[in-house]
Amino acid sequence: MAAHNYGMGSIIVYIHADSAEDIVSRYPELEVIDEAQFFSVQRPEWVEALKRKIETYQTYDLDDAPRGFLKGLLEDRALRSQLYDEFGKPRRR
Repeated sequence: MAAHNYGMGSIIVYIHADSAEDIVSRYPELEVIDEAQFFSVQRPEWVEALKRKIETYQTYDLDDAPRGFLKGLLEDRALRSQLYDEFGKPRRR
């Protein structure tokens, strides 16, 4: 399980991978999180429905071509690299 904190919330995804390091290496924007700990702080009546939604809509395999949310992360990264240098300063046009 991994999370992308975008400032006003997080997007939670399942990613099948050999290790947490593989996920973070490919997608440094993500933080690998402990599933049991994440669900322990949710309202109990929401947990099963939330798990089903993540499994249905936000489950990926690291070996597959990026799609959906992960494809969007890569597109966003490419756009940021065009607009900003490695120090976060806007590039001159």
